Amino acid sequence: MPIRHPLVPFTEIQLNALTGSMLGDGHLCLGAHNINAELKIARCVKDRDYLQYEADIFHNFVPPRHKGGIVCSSIICEDGTLDEGCSFGTIAAPAFTPIHKLWYPSGKKIVPNSLKLNGQIIAHWICDDGSVDYNKLPYRLRCEFATHGFAKEEVQFLGKLLSDRYNEEFLVRPKYRGDKTYYIIRAYDSACRVMFLDIDPYFKMDRKRIWDKPESRFWADQPERQRSMTKSFKARKEIISKLVEKGESITLIKLAHDLGNVYNGKVDYKSVNKLLKPYIDEGCIVKDVDNMNNNTTTIRIIK
Repeated sequence: MPIRHPLVPFTEIQLNALTGSMLGDGHLCLGAHNINAELKIARCVKDRDYLQYEADIFHNFVPPRHKGGIVCSSIICEDGTLDEGCSFGTIAAPAFTPIHKLWYPSGKKIVPNSLKLNGQIIAHWICDDGSVDYNKLPYRLRCEFATHGFAKEEVQFLGKLLSDRYNEEFLVRPKYRGDKTYYIIRAYDSACRVMFLDIDPYFKMDRKRIWDKPESRFWADQPERQRSMTKSFKARKEIISKLVEKGESITLIKLAHDLGNVYNGKVDYKSVNKLLKPYIDEGCIVKDVDNMNNNTTTIRIIK
């Protein structure tokens, strides 16, 4: 005979955390012999602290036998390595059951069309299935939501919810794995900054927080870009072309400054070399490389 737990309603914090988790790693299970659903989340052992943070939110739904809320386990893989993990589960409670029906109407997790987002939901979603980093340069932030488990239409719906909330571009892009195509959501620069400002008050967990580092260049107050948008790739190619035409040699560091490929005092050698490569391949340009100091490397023009 299954145990009937009394209805304990969620707090606002619990409901937001649950919704964010359902967009990510959370699973609501309704066993064949259960009346109500239960929440289960499993993570690798390195994410134990974050899992504990989640377990603490649902402390009043944690089974008494699970002291501390989480359980750690380890298995020996076929190759002999040790796979360590930890998990967190709640009791089967009436509060979870209508949420289960909403997210699993036919047994498979879907995104409910009644879903609405707020800062706390998005904070938990990023913690579960989001990644935050710098793209190429310190000031350029990038965020990606790994929405691989949802259909294209569901991902587009989520992207629109984010775009409508922040009035910024959240791009839905395909990802290919073997013969399968999945869809993810990406955001850059200003879209990231306005979103980070929104979720920051709710982001209490020590996880994926990159936007408050000095290198992120004041995410709450977006600065003017250092990359010169007036010096387009075409304009940079013309600078190299004129250099070859005149037959003038130049140091690599001087050329980088002329091209606008120096940011925060650091030379973007990759971009400079990309522009030089066609001429090097043709034998029009030779690089007299100084292995001790790139800044004294000379670009010689061969007429």
